[in-house]
Amino acid sequence: MENEKKDIRKVVIRAPESLQDQIASFGAIRFLKSKYPEAFIEVICRAGQKNVYDYLSDISKIHQIEEEKDSVLGVFPWIHNNSNLFGVDTFIDFHGGASAATMGIALKAKRRVAFSTTMTKPMLTQSLKAEEQSDFKDTAFLTLVGITIEEEIPQKTSALIEKPSDKERAQLQMLGNYLFVGIRASEWERHQQIWTNWFDELVETNFVVVIDQDIENDEALNNLRARKSSHFFLIEKSFPRTDLLFMNASRGVVTDSSLYGNLASFHQHDCIILAFDLNDYPSFETYLPRPEIIIERKEEVSVHIDEHGEKKDLDPSSALDVIVNVFKL
Repeated sequence: MENEKKDIRKVVIRAPESLQDQIASFGAIRFLKSKYPEAFIEVICRAGQKNVYDYLSDISKIHQIEEEKDSVLGVFPWIHNNSNLFGVDTFIDFHGGASAATMGIALKAKRRVAFSTTMTKPMLTQSLKAEEQSDFKDTAFLTLVGITIEEEIPQKTSALIEKPSDKERAQLQMLGNYLFVGIRASEWERHQQIWTNWFDELVETNFVVVIDQDIENDEALNNLRARKSSHFFLIEKSFPRTDLLFMNASRGVVTDSSLYGNLASFHQHDCIILAFDLNDYPSFETYLPRPEIIIERKEEVSVHIDEHGEKKDLDPSSALDVIVNVFKL
């Protein structure tokens, strides 16, 4: 097996479906890359999901498959028409299902690893029963990588944080000590008044603000432009590298975006999440610290769930106290 392990050169990973699970897979991919730094790690995801994996530098290439081609029969011609996908020695399925398992066969990968069902087990070279996987997706994905490379999985995972250039470092220092704020465009109408109150009350706090432009609507961006000042730096066009540079240099993250909320956990940041749907923020077992969550109902804050899972009723003033206490403002 030792010789076979050394032959891991090109790995293709079938991405899970949801954004939360995709970011949960980051730790497993980071673990694999740390053990095989020379390996090419490529990801297959659904069309339109590429931007999530742009936030992980360990990935060599991202392939997007259209929904209509993502089927047991459709993956064969799709892979045949993507010549860059040949020469794969290892396929790891984080997605599950027959069409994903079929990809390993279509890729002619000699290692095909996944959580299996009765239908998919014959298509795999290594597997664990689907019902045996951890309830925590980050641990489940780590387990698949662990059996692939025959290594003990870590109890804690974290990102590889890229160092800024000298010019970038100087620019970051000019911003001082700031909070990184990620605002989801599709939630702006619901959360505008909450954000407005927080910015007004914390007027002496430095903010770097980025918009998660998940819909084609510039209302949030246009509104926040009026706040630009020496204390309020608005990123008008975001890119994964700059987002992460600003996030990693901050004192912490406040967000209502599932993208930035889940990224903050992976990057080990103190984070406060303004949430309407708790399903956007699953619990991770190996990403620490866990975020503090402020639940919004009827466009007002209502409940605080701390990093230990303790719940407490909130009003606007006590929500501000949470922010002040977490980030020691």
